[in-house]
Amino acid sequence: MPQALSGDVRIHYAAEGDGDPVLLIPGLGMSAATWSAVGSRLAASHRVLYADPRGSGESDTPDVPYRGELVAADMLAVLDDAGVDAAHVVGMSMGGMIAQHLALAHPERVRTLTLVSTYAATDEWSRRVLDGRLWLIDQGGLPAQFRISIFFVFSPRAFRELPDFIHGLEARLAEHPPDEAAYRRQLDFCATHDLSARLGELRVPTLVVAGGHDFLTSPVQGRELADLVPGARYEEVEGASHALIWERSELVADMLTGFFQNP
Repeated sequence: MPQALSGDVRIHYAAEGDGDPVLLIPGLGMSAATWSAVGSRLAASHRVLYADPRGSGESDTPDVPYRGELVAADMLAVLDDAGVDAAHVVGMSMGGMIAQHLALAHPERVRTLTLVSTYAATDEWSRRVLDGRLWLIDQGGLPAQFRISIFFVFSPRAFRELPDFIHGLEARLAEHPPDEAAYRRQLDFCATHDLSARLGELRVPTLVVAGGHDFLTSPVQGRELADLVPGARYEEVEGASHALIWERSELVADMLTGFFQNP
């Protein structure tokens, strides 16, 4: 797995396929493997870069606050190391927040921007959810937090449709949990994320995708995000939860391919 240097921080990434480049950024505590189901489909016609954000996967876990300018610089370092001038940038959840910072800081490096299961800023619901997750870590560590947060990531419908996948994800998190201090820094980044006053500056073709059953980053926040970006498209996937890239991977890959071709 190659690595890019962002200052003195190592950011790991993987590459697959050939064609127009796509940068996929995962969510809170997740590694590049998060995007494998969607990315493998995109790789049939694109060069896909899967990034591990700082604090996740095989990337470094520096003991500093994870601020917007730093996470944007991390993704820029991945593009530079991969020799990519500009990419279709796709971020899910926390990755969508990172993608917003990248597009604002370096719009010339972003061909299109797709923001999945994410928001422009926290609201009262998401603040309480994030505070509750920190409280759970304080009370019972990461295992307690994961045991409860899984009910927000997946909907009741998803538990019926993807029970084996969900059990497998829980097992992987139990066997290879993220670094707790880094996870807390990522939670803080999500809790303090607020680009609502700046998104109007974007002139990058943008697609916002939300799951109709998303309890973490609700469709209300998705529509608000799309309204803040000039000319943005909004797509809501009926019946999908926060984990829609796993639940509807083929649909998401087709949606992305169509958007890349006709932004």
